[in-house]
Amino acid sequence: MKKNIPIIFLLIVISIIRFVAFTGKGAYAFPDEERYTQTTMALKSLSQGNLRGFCTHISSTNGRPGDSTLKIIPMAFQYMLYKYKGIDPTNPESLLIPVIFNIIICSALLFVFYRLTLVLFNNNEGIALVAALIYGLLVNSNIYIRHIFPYDGALLCFFCVLYYGLNKVRSYGSGLQARDAFIMGLLAGLGFTLYPGYYFFVVLIFSVLFFDISAIHFDKRIFTLFSKSKYTRCAIFIGGFTSIIAFYELVSRLGGVSYVFTSAKVALLINQGSYEEGFSFLPKYLLQVEGATGAIILIFSLIYLAIILKEIISSKRLLIDGNYWKMLFVLISIGFIIHATATFLHKMVFYGRLLHMYFPFMIWATLSVIIIMKSEKWRRIAYAGVLASSAVCFLLFLSDYSSVAYPRDVLYQFGIDTHDPSTIRINETKEWANYDSPPPIDNKSRKPYGVNNHMMLVNFCFFYPLSDRNDFRPVNPAPAGLVFSGQHFQTFPAYSFEGFSIKERIHAKERRYKVSIYQRVQ
Repeated sequence: MKKNIPIIFLLIVISIIRFVAFTGKGAYAFPDEERYTQTTMALKSLSQGNLRGFCTHISSTNGRPGDSTLKIIPMAFQYMLYKYKGIDPTNPESLLIPVIFNIIICSALLFVFYRLTLVLFNNNEGIALVAALIYGLLVNSNIYIRHIFPYDGALLCFFCVLYYGLNKVRSYGSGLQARDAFIMGLLAGLGFTLYPGYYFFVVLIFSVLFFDISAIHFDKRIFTLFSKSKYTRCAIFIGGFTSIIAFYELVSRLGGVSYVFTSAKVALLINQGSYEEGFSFLPKYLLQVEGATGAIILIFSLIYLAIILKEIISSKRLLIDGNYWKMLFVLISIGFIIHATATFLHKMVFYGRLLHMYFPFMIWATLSVIIIMKSEKWRRIAYAGVLASSAVCFLLFLSDYSSVAYPRDVLYQFGIDTHDPSTIRINETKEWANYDSPPPIDNKSRKPYGVNNHMMLVNFCFFYPLSDRNDFRPVNPAPAGLVFSGQHFQTFPAYSFEGFSIKERIHAKERRYKVSIYQRVQ
């Protein structure tokens, strides 16, 4: 327990920062977050004894039934607020509940990441704590907390699988049992149903089983090709994984759809972005979003990849010195190459959320390079440099992120009812979808909404696409009438990597669209 005290303290500090900095705005800003409404309807159907309706809504999330099931936890609290206080689940104040749930999930993810680092780096608590600190301060580790997305929940499941398997081998010094393989299969299946975009994690975990991690770690062998126990474990893992898939297929069939067929169709929709960015997307994200920390992680990861490739070429072996961390790095690198190649072939594109699964491995690679530095002086400088960079970049991120404006939340903050006929909307580009005012906190008084007094709303919309740079119609009302102006969230660098092409990101950066409210002169 004592060795967990530093990470627990770190988790408490980071969780407090996240609660203060990230709660209160941002939820329901993206169209994808509206899938959460299906959880509301599922819980409502269940309370009415309508099993078919429950199954229908759980399955109506574009291949993410596990996420809608998990989200029943925060929705149960919101549903009670709705039932006894009349507060709609999509009200910004009610949405604090799923955001707090996100913070809990992210804290659990950071803890598992810390424990997994201990397993991979021979119980070195210093290395594990440094890794957790860097990971917890990344923009990519924090940008999704405000939103109702499944990414961190899915990553938590997959990291739990890795930790469970690798820790079992390290602790007991024997091969995984059938029960262990089945549990790993169940957790991997749950992670996949939470978010199928991290599909390669299933391949990675299966490969870990296939390469027989116990033999790798203790006997320093690559793997035993003909091993009945190994193939049995792999088969049982597949059985555990497919049992989760089969369960949700049954649930979806009861609801009148097919989970498997829906998931297959969703795979064809990963096309909102740029096919021009396969191998370049990750470096661009690291440099433009993560800043100096991203540059350090990128350079050190490439150095570590070069070291591994040299070792493989020189020894003609996949694994060196029985180190299965190196195997994981090789496998995840292959996963990135596959996705980047698929982008080049116009099969799918990259999003920032799809990079989410690669960052932990890049942090481990960065620390691996520092560890093998011969000079203790340079090791200390490297550790200090990456930690200082992480802290500074995170503070800069917090400063910039605090000024980001989300149209839906601004409407609620200023009590503007978009259904009021005196309200005028103007958007500075032709492609958009307008936001409506969130439901009031009090249905009787309609608080916080009142008389709008002839407001003009500029860019209270979701921009998509932004590819035509000439399609910009600036609005310049009298400055004296300005009530509010803030940076539209889609122009924030991390958000612009969520579906925008290269041209669209440039357009968003150049125009820096503002969310503005003007008082009209009568």
